[in-house]
Amino acid sequence: MTEVKPDESAEVTPSATPEAVKPDEDAGGFKSKESKDAVLADLAEVRKELAAFKDREAEAEKAKLSDIERAQAETTERAKEAAEAKAELARYKVAAKHKITDADDLELLATAGDEAAMERLAVRLATAAAPGTPKPDPSGGPRNEKTGTLAEQIAAAEKAGDKSAVAVLKAQQLGALANNQT
Repeated sequence: MTEVKPDESAEVTPSATPEAVKPDEDAGGFKSKESKDAVLADLAEVRKELAAFKDREAEAEKAKLSDIERAQAETTERAKEAAEAKAELARYKVAAKHKITDADDLELLATAGDEAAMERLAVRLATAAAPGTPKPDPSGGPRNEKTGTLAEQIAAAEKAGDKSAVAVLKAQQLGALANNQT
C-alpha cells in the first residue's frame, strides 16, 4: 500500500479574513447555497473515489497472495457465510415454532448467543405476545344488588328513579307471570 504524504512546504493562506466573509444564514455557514452545494458535490465525488481506491487496494492485496493462500482465504470466507446462514435458519425455525412474526422480535432473537438461548427467549416472546384470558369487567354483567322479591326490587328502582331498571324488572315480572299461566 502506498502512503500519500502531504507537501509540508506548502503554506495555506486564507483568501479573506474571517470578518470579511459573512456566511449566509440559510446556507448553513457557507457563503451561499451554491458554495454549499459545490462542497457537498465534491465530498460525494471524493467518497466515490475513496471507495474505488479501497476496492483496488483489496484486489491488489488478493493478487499478492499465492494460490494456496487465496484458496484458504476464500474457504474461510465461505465458512463464515455458511455459519451466518445456519444461525439465520435456526432463528427462523425457532420463530416459526413459536409463531413469532414481529420484525423487532426476530431481530431480538438474532442477539441470542446459541440455539438454547434463542429457544428460551422465543418462549418468553411468544408468551408475552399471546392474547391473555380476558378479565371480567366488574362494572358489567349481573349485580348482586338484587335482594328481596321482584316486587321489592321494582319498588326500590322506582324510589331511586332508575327508569331503565324499573322497565327491566317489570319485563321480568311479566315474563314470570306468562310462564306461570302456560
